Amino acid sequence: RTLDYQLSFLLIGTSDPVGSKASNLSISSARAQNVKSQLIGLGVPEEFLYTQGIGELSFATLPQGVRSVTINVFSDRKQTVVAQGKIP
Repeated sequence: RTLDYQLSFLLIGTSDPVGSKASNLSISSARAQNVKSQLIGLGVPEEFLYTQGIGELSFATLPQGVRSVTINVFSDRKQTVVAQGKIP
């Protein structure tokens, strides 16, 4: 099926709160980039994929030891997220 609009994907990497802030930012950026590389390997065009590492999340939002990449899907017809999911 061909879409009559363009989607873009923002991959947001996170880390657990263990380690330094600089290390966690680097790890979360690498995690998002890894997911981007996997999606490109599956045939998703690179120009639709954007990555961001945000480092550690607090214990209130992410239990220790849990790491993830959140995928936000945007449409050029909407200014809001049209879908969201996490890859553990």
